[in-house]
Amino acid sequence: MKQWIIFILAVSSSFCAAQEMNRTAPDYESIKTLIAQDDEHNYQKLLSRFQDADSTLTKEEYDLLYFGQYFQPDYHPYKTYNNELIKLYRENNIEEFIKQGEESFRKNPFDLRLNYYLMIAYEDLGDEINFDRVSRKFYAMVEAIGMSGDGNSSKTGFHVMNVSDEYVVLNILGFDSKSQRVVDSCDYHELEENDIDLKGIYFDVSKIFEASNKLFK
Repeated sequence: MKQWIIFILAVSSSFCAAQEMNRTAPDYESIKTLIAQDDEHNYQKLLSRFQDADSTLTKEEYDLLYFGQYFQPDYHPYKTYNNELIKLYRENNIEEFIKQGEESFRKNPFDLRLNYYLMIAYEDLGDEINFDRVSRKFYAMVEAIGMSGDGNSSKTGFHVMNVSDEYVVLNILGFDSKSQRVVDSCDYHELEENDIDLKGIYFDVSKIFEASNKLFK
């Protein structure tokens, strides 16, 4: 459990530090162009490296992967883990959870919630190699979100590609959502009372809205 606590503290600190750094909303048109090219930025090539847990992937390449999923034919803004998987974990059937979870993770490689539970499961088993493998992916995706805005307004919300990602970010930051409502192109979460007296956080869901509209056309 010690390794897990250290990791969460590191992610949380990094996410908070990102708020003091140069935050830039994703340039989706540039991303679309880059990942369509037949070079090192090609999306399928990057995805293959991601699936293989390539430790040489850069922050920029992780950004292309996370935000570039919007342009993939199988992108679905509400795709997330199967609740039956989490039931396996909660029933302490950890090895079976990992077996099925890894299979699902290959199909949905940007499912932050499933990634989160896989990290905990590997920590429970004391499997440092696999913990490092899945935590590297989790850290990179959370960092991509953290550098995409500051969450302070509907114009500077954190960009997310799945609604469930909002709750993962809130969880690792130690916040509980009191209520959620749509403000402009953002999901605004009013927060429960917290140590830093932060009232709420904005998540930009413009691409989720766009993808949803396409689904119903």
